[in-house]
Amino acid sequence: RLQGDWSSDVCSSDLLKFSQGHIPNARHLPLSELARRSNELEKFKERPIILCCASGARSASAIGTLKKAGFEKLYNLRGGLFEWEKAGQPISRKRK
Repeated sequence: RLQGDWSSDVCSSDLLKFSQGHIPNARHLPLSELARRSNELEKFKERPIILCCASGARSASAIGTLKKAGFEKLYNLRGGLFEWEKAGQPISRKRK
């Protein structure tokens, strides 16, 4: 179970792929749009943010982008959605 206050799926710019499976309550924020849209996360700046992608590689890159924008409490979900699902954790198919 995620312990952070907010999670973001940065794995793909494809909303269809996001709707095929993501961590419940995650928000779709594509890596390619993250720098431009980081202001959407401003209200979460002082709270933990968990970033996730399919494997953990893109979310690691997203952490670098958000650190440059002044975010500090950032966490990369190790192994990404692949390991999350493999561990039997819940997957949502709702669009957000």
